[in-house]
Amino acid sequence: MATVVTEPTMRSVSILGLIVIIRTFLSLSLQVELEGKFPWQKREEDRKEVE
Repeated sequence: MATVVTEPTMRSVSILGLIVIIRTFLSLSLQVELEGKFPWQKREEDRKEVE
């Protein structure tokens, strides 16, 4: 197996940043679709224990 090494340019860094943003958005939207809540929202059981 070989490793590909390239010189980091603004273009390659910005493309990598765009990929990270897209993956983050897709991950969050998939979690909301599956669980019906955002990751930072508490579960119903947790809310009932606090009250």
